[in-house]
Amino acid sequence: MSKVLVYEGKHSTEIFDISTKKKQDAAYAHLFKMLDEDFNAYDEDSMNAGHKTIYAKAILGDAVSIRNLMLARYDYEYERVYEEEPVDATKL
Repeated sequence: MSKVLVYEGKHSTEIFDISTKKKQDAAYAHLFKMLDEDFNAYDEDSMNAGHKTIYAKAILGDAVSIRNLMLARYDYEYERVYEEEPVDATKL
């Protein structure tokens, strides 16, 4: 069964198909771009040195750093990011 990436935010819920590595990387990159550029979710001044390093790598497109930043947002203030197995209603 395929997996989905779920983003539950203040203004929307986004669900991405991450059934392949290519789709997973694209979904996380899109979500990172949305949070970073559109919502200004990352404030470098409030980051510790470790987070600044991961953030710098994410800006350059490093898939592992992007994924780590996104999954760190699980239950972050008013939003959640998590991976989920979709339910196959035909098997209920």
